[in-house]
Amino acid sequence: LETIVKDYENITWEINPARTTNELVTTNMIALQQITQKLIDHLINHSKLNCPIALRALISEIHNASKLKFIRQFHSIIGSFFFLRFICPAIISPEGFGVAKCSPNEITRRGLILISKLTQSLGNGVRFGKKEEYMIPLNDFIDTNINSINQLFQILILPVDQCELEQL
Repeated sequence: LETIVKDYENITWEINPARTTNELVTTNMIALQQITQKLIDHLINHSKLNCPIALRALISEIHNASKLKFIRQFHSIIGSFFFLRFICPAIISPEGFGVAKCSPNEITRRGLILISKLTQSLGNGVRFGKKEEYMIPLNDFIDTNINSINQLFQILILPVDQCELEQL
């Protein structure tokens, strides 16, 4: 995220036609998907190594406690907890979570909000609808990446072994 804040300062990913020109919507949508894909790929490739052991243990316990009663809502339970409580707040306010040294400017912050919206919808397995119609074209991105997010969740719910817990 620090790279995004620093390297992409003043680059807009605005896709709302009410906030930008129609000519830029398609270009910005592609850029938004590319930067979000990098974030998702990073989470998948580094989640077991970089996710704190205590958080992995908690996610595993949430999964164990809910898997029998809420089997069809596995995706939204794990996704809501992990993305809504940890990942998306760090995306929107990276300076508040020690992810970036400086606060993003207004243009960059708006881009981070859009990345967060897309990431949260993907994490919940929920497609965009009438509430934010300008985001509907990103449903293909969600459909394409849903298996990758499920792969991430499978990593996060792995039981934490005793050796790892003793490191706490």
